Amino acid sequence: MKLVYITDNLDRGGAQTQLRNRIAGLAELGYRQHVICLNGTHNPEVVEAVRQAGASVDIIGRPRLYALVGLWRIVRELRRIRPDLVQTELPYADLIGRTMARIAGVRPVVSRVSGRYVDKSRIQLLLDRATIGWADRVVFVSAEIIPFSVAHEGVKPHQIVCIRNGVDSGGPDRATAAAVLRRRYGGGARTVIGMVSRLHRGKVHADLLAAFAKIPAGPNDIRLWLVGDGPERGRLGAQVRNLGLEDRVVFAGDRNDARDWTAAMDIFVHPTNAEGLPNAVLEAMAAGKPVISSRIDGLKELITPGIDGWLVEPGDTAALADAIQYVLDHPDEAAEVARAGAERVRTHFSLARQIGAYDELFRSLVAERAAPVSASDPR
Repeated sequence: MKLVYITDNLDRGGAQTQLRNRIAGLAELGYRQHVICLNGTHNPEVVEAVRQAGASVDIIGRPRLYALVGLWRIVRELRRIRPDLVQTELPYADLIGRTMARIAGVRPVVSRVSGRYVDKSRIQLLLDRATIGWADRVVFVSAEIIPFSVAHEGVKPHQIVCIRNGVDSGGPDRATAAAVLRRRYGGGARTVIGMVSRLHRGKVHADLLAAFAKIPAGPNDIRLWLVGDGPERGRLGAQVRNLGLEDRVVFAGDRNDARDWTAAMDIFVHPTNAEGLPNAVLEAMAAGKPVISSRIDGLKELITPGIDGWLVEPGDTAALADAIQYVLDHPDEAAEVARAGAERVRTHFSLARQIGAYDELFRSLVAERAAPVSASDPR
């Protein structure tokens, strides 16, 4: 089966990790895959990882898109490859990919929605409604985010498929790498709290810093690692200075070894205002870390508070600080909850389960498309 993905970008992030994992899993099943990346700003390591996973990559770039040359290039590539199926990923790729696939005469088309895109402009939402009918299916990573797309983006009930994100609970032993990171960046602290995420307003690192400042501890007692980079780096750095946390907070920057950093943490915290089913949280739970996150979207499907993690209301920094302090004060309970979280991910959010669901969906759509249509069939 030939499969073409059209995506906004190949920067470092959870969506790109999921894409790479899907490519690798489907490649093992015999898929031939190609990725069209719209944004010329990309991470070379991510691009190489996608290629190593089993897909060729074509990077368009915004200047070509704005000049319309890039749009014709997408149509030309689709007509040249003649894929059995096109999957669009992330907001702009959904709009452009669905449109270019229709112009190229390629079907079926699957759009994948990984969150509530609450910051979309009114124009974007109108364009969503205009093009959503060109998608044969819309895959959601969480049932909790479906109502938003139905209400604002025009998704119809017959298009909806829910395939939750999955992660590989196995992989290499990270103990040695984690120990090195702990020695280098732990500052001798007994406990390290961490978050792995792009530094973006939607992830509300500012709330985590405000909550962390409420935790009574000296610089050698507890340390906070923020792994990732982004547009909020300057503002968050100023907040750290204003709170007097310079000796307790480490900005790790953009890393290709984020899972090693997670392995070196004692507690994983992920406050957010909007989320699908975050890869970083799944990986932290799979690694056996106690996780504290926000009671929102797919996280409500993933975590049962007090059983396999903890959830607090978005924006409630006092509750977030209380949850962190509770985990610090109850290490035995935290360890038990972390074990339950790892088991939940292994059982219900495995990468193998996810790959199998995509394979089944893609093959059923291709078979449906190839089936002869009777005269009475409205298609």
